[in-house]
Amino acid sequence: MSDARAIPERPEVFYTVATAGFPVVEKPLSGWEKLYVNGAVRKTLLLIILAVTWEVYARWLDNSLLVPTFSATVDAFIRSVASGALPQAAVYTISMLLKGYIAGLAIAAVLTALATSTRIGADLLETLTAEDRTAMGWASRGKPSKNRRSSSRSRVCTLIRSVKSASWVAVGSSP
Repeated sequence: MSDARAIPERPEVFYTVATAGFPVVEKPLSGWEKLYVNGAVRKTLLLIILAVTWEVYARWLDNSLLVPTFSATVDAFIRSVASGALPQAAVYTISMLLKGYIAGLAIAAVLTALATSTRIGADLLETLTAEDRTAMGWASRGKPSKNRRSSSRSRVCTLIRSVKSASWVAVGSSP
C-alpha cells in the first residue's frame, strides 16, 4: 500500500547561466538625477516653493494682519530672537508647562496611591470621577460658535478628560 503512494524520484537538473551575453551597465546619473535622489535637496526645494507661495499669496492678498509676508515673518523672527524676547517667552512657556505637568503628576500619584492602598481612597477617586464626568458632559455642550466649531470650553474639557483617562491606565482599572 505504501508502494503505490511513493513519490517517484526526479533526477537533479543543473542549469548554467551565461553571463557573457548580459553585461552589467552602470549609467552615470545626470546632474538633475543626482540632485533628485538627494532627500535634503528635495525637501529644501519644497520649503523654498512653500515660502515663495506664501510670499506671493500674502502680497496678492495685501493684508498683513491676516497673512503677513514670509519675509516680514522671518524678519520679525530674527529681530525677536536677537532682542531676546522670543527665547524669554519660550523659557517662560516651557517652565509653566513643566510646572503644570509636575503638579498633575504629583496629584495623580497621590490619588493613585490613595486609591490602591485604601478603600476610602478608591471611593473618593470614584466619586471625583463621577462628578468630573457629569461636569464635563455639561461643559462640553457649550454653544458652538458661528463657524460651527466647538467652543474652547469643550476642547479644554476633552483635553482634561483624555489626561484623566491616561491616569486610570496607570491604576490598571477602567475609567
